[in-house]
Amino acid sequence: ARCSVPMLLDESIVSLHALLTAWRAGTADGVTIKLSRVGGVTPTATMRDVAADLGLQVTVEDTGGASIDTAAMLHLSLSTPADRRGPTVDFNAWVTADNATGIPAPAGGRVALPEGPGLGVEVLEELLGEPFFRAP
Repeated sequence: ARCSVPMLLDESIVSLHALLTAWRAGTADGVTIKLSRVGGVTPTATMRDVAADLGLQVTVEDTGGASIDTAAMLHLSLSTPADRRGPTVDFNAWVTADNATGIPAPAGGRVALPEGPGLGVEVLEELLGEPFFRAP
């Protein structure tokens, strides 16, 4: 008999290839895609869209939790079709040294998008330190 508990893959989804391999093998009902693990916003959005189109539940997270990272995660997560969107954790609430302001406090067990242009947060540039690279 098939187990009625959904199988969700997390740390093993590191690329579009890994996602498609899992889907073809029928090993997952859902996936967690972590921004920093797959290479940033663009690969995450692509993988999220493919997973949702394939009928998988999609959770978008990351390994961090500071406000810049959380804002990107929130935008990607909350723009996932509602019927495909999986739950996530408010890692931002665990951060003690933040890098931006503007993330709304959770309310009723839910998170909301920050308001404003771009990611909707104000970066605290003075906390980021000197850049390690400057384009010519």
